[in-house]
Amino acid sequence: SLTVAAGPSAACTASRSRPAVVVAAPRCSTAPRESRTDRPRLACRSVETETIQKSDNGCMFPDEEAMLAMQGFAISPDDLVAKAKEFLSTAAVDPSTMEAWLADDFEFTGPVVGPLGKEELLRALTGFDLLTGFPDLQSNFHHFRACPYEPGRVWFTWRPKGTNSGKLMGAIEPTGIVVEAPPQTHSLKFNEEGKVVKQTVGYVHDRQLGNTGGLGGIYGLLWAVGSPLPFPEANPWKKSKRYRVFQWITPMLRSFGGAGKGDK
Repeated sequence: SLTVAAGPSAACTASRSRPAVVVAAPRCSTAPRESRTDRPRLACRSVETETIQKSDNGCMFPDEEAMLAMQGFAISPDDLVAKAKEFLSTAAVDPSTMEAWLADDFEFTGPVVGPLGKEELLRALTGFDLLTGFPDLQSNFHHFRACPYEPGRVWFTWRPKGTNSGKLMGAIEPTGIVVEAPPQTHSLKFNEEGKVVKQTVGYVHDRQLGNTGGLGGIYGLLWAVGSPLPFPEANPWKKSKRYRVFQWITPMLRSFGGAGKGDK
């Protein structure tokens, strides 16, 4: 079974009539954090001194706490994370429960998939049961955090591992292969009623990790068990002929350029 525990139901911590605030461009102050009563929309944190410092080119280390506090979203950051975990521990385990979570304007996207609307996604999930193909699947969801830039959005990481000991997608016979996927960024974006308006999946952090050929999502799992889908996007990345030519010719052009400068 999945290792994610359900979180408590989200509670509203601000008035629903209060409009969401989109964080503006950096505006920094040199005053110590403790002495400021009017926090800036985006503040720069000094790692060494824990003060807020000026920055002409934006902030290297924005004050995420201050940014989240300025959003005015109806659901607190902690409750957003709890709702994300609750979604994953229910809808991700049993797709038949997903419809109740999704807003009418819901969109699903991946690196090469979508955007899919609510009805499209529900149709795609009909009869799909990942746990049948990987009964011991460990989803290993971790690093949950509310986004300081987009109110209502929660980012987290998926790093699944499991043994293909069951039939996959109703047709692919078990192989016994232990699949370890690379870490992948996922996200859920909620509206102020707690419905999911956007879900993103499968954005790989490091394609050299795991045994899925650098692929994320279901494409990576299928490739790892030897049953990739028959199109380039569902297979490991390969250099195009044009890119190989570009890599071959660029050092030559640099050499010629250097030689020309030396002759002058």
